[in-house]
Amino acid sequence: MITRGRLEMILLNPFKSVEPKPARARQAEARPEPTIRYAMHFTPRSGSSRLTDICKNAGNLGIPAEVFNKRLMIGIATAYGARNLKDFIYMTSRLHGTDGVFGFQITPAQLHVLFLTSRRFMRLVRPTHHFWLLREDIVLQAISISRMLQTSLSHSPYADAQAMIRAEDSFRYDGTDFANRVRSLTLMEQTTERFFRRFRLSPLCMTYEAMNVWGEARTARIVADHLGIAMQEGQEIHSDHKKVSGPKSNAFAERFRAENADLVPGGPRPRAC
Repeated sequence: MITRGRLEMILLNPFKSVEPKPARARQAEARPEPTIRYAMHFTPRSGSSRLTDICKNAGNLGIPAEVFNKRLMIGIATAYGARNLKDFIYMTSRLHGTDGVFGFQITPAQLHVLFLTSRRFMRLVRPTHHFWLLREDIVLQAISISRMLQTSLSHSPYADAQAMIRAEDSFRYDGTDFANRVRSLTLMEQTTERFFRRFRLSPLCMTYEAMNVWGEARTARIVADHLGIAMQEGQEIHSDHKKVSGPKSNAFAERFRAENADLVPGGPRPRAC
């Protein structure tokens, strides 16, 4: 169990207690630098975990996980023996990637906390491609975040049917929390949009809703096309990540929109898509 003091130390410097691992360093050195380095910018509850699973199961699209999430970095850094950020990027891009492809997911907060500035992020990580994972319905997204925190249930692979029923029963309407999360999500989107504008980038925008329509195989092919990677014709791809929301989410969203018409964005968003 990680104590509060240990967690604070990790968040301050995730490399502080990492021991070098020469064998891992040699393994990384033996692998070529990835020619494709892609960033998936996202906000919580936008389908990011499912998309990671889809890319991983495709076999040649890398494994775009949250490697720059400070809460997860200590485990990765320890496994690789990475003792500073530059070594972490060097080793992760070679050991975490597949077939010369290194993908990762990152939120605006993770980018700021770890890299401090977007320019430093671009200089150190050098992404060649960018994706922007969004959710068209920001209200349902905010409610999904609140539901996850209320019920401690995040993704269907980690819960059985009874757990999902219990979560639905315990979920309660919290208009104040929903509103705060809509504001927070809006700020995250605006921050990411400024990032793309600053570096004159044209990300491939993907939405939670569109992926539900496309299915796993088409979603993987769309990612592959953007990266210039060939997929096997007729390749089947599966993901265990399914929706965990119940009927309360839609009912709560309808009530929230009625009570907060001034807060709910009207029209398309964001402009970069």
